[in-house]
Amino acid sequence: QDIGKTFMKNKMPEVYSPSDDSYLMSKVLKRELPKLLKKNKDLKFLEIGAGSGINLQTAKNLGMKKENIFSCDINTYAVKHCKSMRFPSDCNKEIAQPRQEGSLQKKPQVSFGFNCVKSNLFENIEGEYGLIVFNPPYLPNDKQEPKSSKLATTGGEKGDEIILKFLNMACLLMVLWL
Repeated sequence: QDIGKTFMKNKMPEVYSPSDDSYLMSKVLKRELPKLLKKNKDLKFLEIGAGSGINLQTAKNLGMKKENIFSCDINTYAVKHCKSMRFPSDCNKEIAQPRQEGSLQKKPQVSFGFNCVKSNLFENIEGEYGLIVFNPPYLPNDKQEPKSSKLATTGGEKGDEIILKFLNMACLLMVLWL
């Protein structure tokens, strides 16, 4: 299944839709995450700026345990979206669902969403993680860009301010975790 096509069908204007950068991150995860999981099947994964959830779904599809996948976004709509994503549960149990005429039929159980919190980078993040990914906004401020898209695309006046803030915070956390 092409995960990108699934996400494009469910476009939400308030949430950053997957684009070339999202697909590149997903491709890298597909190549590297299995190697990391081979070394540590209980690896804890954190995505900063989860947006559409494409990389959360990629991690789950690659065998990460859902309870080890965490994320955050500064956009309330993205947080709600990631928390409400639907996918078949790992246990493949069946649950009874009422039919229109009142009889019962079995349907695959569906589990809901990922662990996702509203956070500006690491502000509301707790715990330690073996892998942290971030597809940051990196464009310089454009006064003509609509406010609705700036949150997902603008990295500051020069474009690198959010990236630099992330790297500084990540370095501090890594020192604390050691």
